Amino acid sequence: MGGLLFVWLTADENAVRERLEARQRQGHLLKEPFGMYLAMKKSLNPCDEADIQFENSEPLDASYRRLTELIRTRPH
Repeated sequence: MGGLLFVWLTADENAVRERLEARQRQGHLLKEPFGMYLAMKKSLNPCDEADIQFENSEPLDASYRRLTELIRTRPH
């Protein structure tokens, strides 16, 4: 597959909340997605060993373009 690239994504909690609330579905098993995010966040530590650390608080299309460019121009 040409190697492995580890990207550590972070995002502003307001952006995470908005994204999760926008995707809630009627009758979905996960009733409180933001609460689940907060619970999971407690068990994760920032990763200093990531190849790329990326802030993902912009709209998805802008973040995707910026991350793609970071990956494309990353020294090998």
